[in-house]
Amino acid sequence: MSMNWMAVIFHNIHSCEQVVRDFMEDGCVYLELRTTPKDRPEHGMSKASYVEAVLEGLKPYQSLQGLRYDNQEGDTSDENRSAADADEEKHLSILVKLILSIDRREGSEEAMNTVMLAAQYPGIVVGIDLSGNPTVGCWSQWRDALIKARQLGLKIAVHAAEVYAPEETAAILDFAPDRLGHMCKLNAELEAKLLDSKIPVELCLTSNLKTKTVDTYADHHFAQLYGAGCPVVLCTDDSGFFDTSLTREYAIAMQVFSLSSGNIFQLVEGSFEFLFCNEEEKMHVVHFARGKLHKMSADT
Repeated sequence: MSMNWMAVIFHNIHSCEQVVRDFMEDGCVYLELRTTPKDRPEHGMSKASYVEAVLEGLKPYQSLQGLRYDNQEGDTSDENRSAADADEEKHLSILVKLILSIDRREGSEEAMNTVMLAAQYPGIVVGIDLSGNPTVGCWSQWRDALIKARQLGLKIAVHAAEVYAPEETAAILDFAPDRLGHMCKLNAELEAKLLDSKIPVELCLTSNLKTKTVDTYADHHFAQLYGAGCPVVLCTDDSGFFDTSLTREYAIAMQVFSLSSGNIFQLVEGSFEFLFCNEEEKMHVVHFARGKLHKMSADT
């Protein structure tokens, strides 16, 4: 193994741990991290060894042991726990799952390899994502890999309609992934098709602004989809790259679209339904998150 690859391993482990800590400090109790497996034979790195390095960094957060609470209300006040418990909870108060991404630059064989790699980590790698430069490639080259992912029990998220591509967007809607990302550029027919599908859409306000998909926050299609009853989930995209946090995204939505605190709590509650973890894990995550929401509501 080369020194370059050892440095990559250290960087991946450290980066994953830092991302998780950032989200924990932001109050998140469940996180789905996405990463595109890298194949760098010149550094002795394969997609498999890359994923192993990422999972090493996520190891403390992969099980329900990471979610600790003391009573049915999720009370985590200092008077109801010991100092040791409080310290442990500070470090283990989030459940993290991994989603492997297929880059749109990849061909059908590479896409299938990513799917088969994801299937080697059941319960830890919970889904497959299709993302990348929206002007590159065509839907047909990844469709078979995504069908295989579905057959293997993996959840599927697809970034779509980041640019106006009506034929591809219609084909993706027909495929009916578990979640969609962005969905910025829709004509009236595609919007109606999306609303009929009830597929939840991951919306990233700051990401879309900084990539110039929208001119201002007020122009964002959040208001249109949310107002039409489309299931929407606020997300950060790459929080480090776009210099944002989930709390900031909710605060922006609250301010720009005149949402009440009740609207925000409903948005958070609504997102629980679309988690990619299993049902037992979802039950515990929801219980823990509702305890935090209950405390926040009582404090406002």
